[in-house]
Amino acid sequence: MLDLSTISSMVTTVSVVIGVIFALMELRHLTRTRKTEIIMKVYERFSDKEIVEAMSRVITAGKFEGLEDYGKKYGLTEAIMIANLYEGLGVLLEQNLIDIKMIDSLFGPMGNSLWKKMQPVAMP
Repeated sequence: MLDLSTISSMVTTVSVVIGVIFALMELRHLTRTRKTEIIMKVYERFSDKEIVEAMSRVITAGKFEGLEDYGKKYGLTEAIMIANLYEGLGVLLEQNLIDIKMIDSLFGPMGNSLWKKMQPVAMP
């Protein structure tokens, strides 16, 4: 038969295991929540009127040969604003603070359009 100390040890062990499992599940949930908060703050920034107008001006810009040509024709303000936003996304991705799937879902089509337009500036 099992004595009281053995039963007590088993209950303690099971309690610790359950506590660790719960803590890990809670930590995973908090991490997911934090990533969602970060991406929504970035999304809010991308939705600012100033940024939307900058993206519109960049996408509708005519032909250009490179950074210098683009700067002469259109100025660099909008391109720098957009580049800074995407640089920030890159850093957040590199630090694993946001998920690439969320980025692709929220910014993929616009990001692709901007990249096609600005590739001559970014990759001279």
